[in-house]
Amino acid sequence: MSRHLPLTRGVLAEHIAQATPAQLDFIESWFGAGPASRGQSKRARLLKAAGFPQREGS
Repeated sequence: MSRHLPLTRGVLAEHIAQATPAQLDFIESWFGAGPASRGQSKRARLLKAAGFPQREGS
C-alpha cells in the first residue's frame, strides 16, 4: 500500500517503530482486512456467475 507513496512510507515507518504491541496488532488486522474482503467478494461473485444452485435461505 505505502510503497507508491514515498512520504507516507517514511512517516508510516516512523510511527510503526514507536507503536505499542496493541497498535501493531491493529495495523496488521487493518492491512489484512482489505485483501480478505476482496477475496470473499470475488469468491461470491464467481459462484454466482457460475450459476450453481443456492441453498434455501442463502
